[in-house]
Amino acid sequence: MQNFVAISKSILVAIILVIIGLFDASAQNKIDFGIFSSSTPNQMEIKIRPNYAENGTHYLTNVQFTIKWPVSSGITSLTAGTPIYPFLLATTGSILIDGNYYYQTWVSPGGYAVTWTANQQIVIQTFTYTGSVCPYFEIAHDAFVQGDLINADYYIEVNGNQTLTGSIYYTATPAPSGSAVQYFCSASTVANLVADGTDIKWYNAASGGNLLASSTALVNGTTYYATQTIAGVESTTRFAATAYYGSNKAFTLKLFFEGLYASNGTMIEAKISGSSPKWGAGIADKITVALHDAANYSHTLYEATDINLSTAGNASLSVPCTINGNCYIAIKNRNSIETVSGTAVSFAGNTISYNFSNAAGQAYGNNLRSVSGGYFAIFAGDANQDGIVDGSDMAMIDNASTAMLMGYNAADVNGDGIVDGSDMAIVDNNASAIVLKKTP
Repeated sequence: MQNFVAISKSILVAIILVIIGLFDASAQNKIDFGIFSSSTPNQMEIKIRPNYAENGTHYLTNVQFTIKWPVSSGITSLTAGTPIYPFLLATTGSILIDGNYYYQTWVSPGGYAVTWTANQQIVIQTFTYTGSVCPYFEIAHDAFVQGDLINADYYIEVNGNQTLTGSIYYTATPAPSGSAVQYFCSASTVANLVADGTDIKWYNAASGGNLLASSTALVNGTTYYATQTIAGVESTTRFAATAYYGSNKAFTLKLFFEGLYASNGTMIEAKISGSSPKWGAGIADKITVALHDAANYSHTLYEATDINLSTAGNASLSVPCTINGNCYIAIKNRNSIETVSGTAVSFAGNTISYNFSNAAGQAYGNNLRSVSGGYFAIFAGDANQDGIVDGSDMAMIDNASTAMLMGYNAADVNGDGIVDGSDMAIVDNNASAIVLKKTP
């Protein structure tokens, strides 16, 4: 009898331990939710990460969660991707707004068997948005959704495991991005540094180091390191930016004008009359240099006039240190075709140079004349500066030639101080070739 009681007690204890073990195992089962950028532009992926395995014997009975994103993003709707089996998620109800955020709830009809391995990341739905900047999307877990979700949480129900809640999980936060070299026209502070990301912090080292206050003065030529924090997770890698401040940037150009070109990489000096140069010894003529925004050519960022162009084709000028992006370079002259650089040029550095003379492709649309010595020159003959060499330029030069006009003027295409048949010949050839201004 005592043995039976002892055995019974042992069995009872074993049963209790098994029951406790089952409850513990069930309690340990959870599914985490996450939302991540897709490799497809303007697309996000909603993922789950169960911490246990399912082998197809249990069925999905429900999924419900809410996505939130900032009203300031300007994005007022999300477009669901093709439903993914067995989750078949869809949006429910209208998008709601509370304070500074939009909210969109997603649900699943359930009814399908689920199979997955422990800790597998599973894409359960995608959605796209319209906008040039990716806003910060997140799984909502705040007071606004408490009345809608079980235990004020996002959840998923699998028959046999009942309601499974977990945590929001994240991939590693990437480092922010930006310009690796940043210029300032005067002494500045950390607050003036720019990095693209969320909740930017600046440090004085690539790892470890000290967090810098926004009021910290920048040291010229020093590299600073930025992190970003998304949903409470700070990036472990850092974006590096070197700060410079000081004077304007040095900009040098190399170019020739067809009308003034002599030979072997030299030009004549534009004359007033006879052998007297208009601008002094060694100066071929004056040019205007304009810098146009690479993203919007109609936007002129800077223009410098009355720049000396030497007979060797060299010109130099200063550019404001605030111009740091990519620019198209446009060259203008009193009687030549306005000519634009073949590509946009980076003005990120302290010294910039560009050569229009070494290849036809150095001008937009190959808009250069091949001349002796293996060089290329800007087309001459646009005497009235309307962007094309045509009959109106020929009429202007014909009239000036008939009047035997002398001196420094736009009709004197070849710069010898007198308007005559040699000027007309240049204009006639370029008008026949339909030479005109070419811009992006």
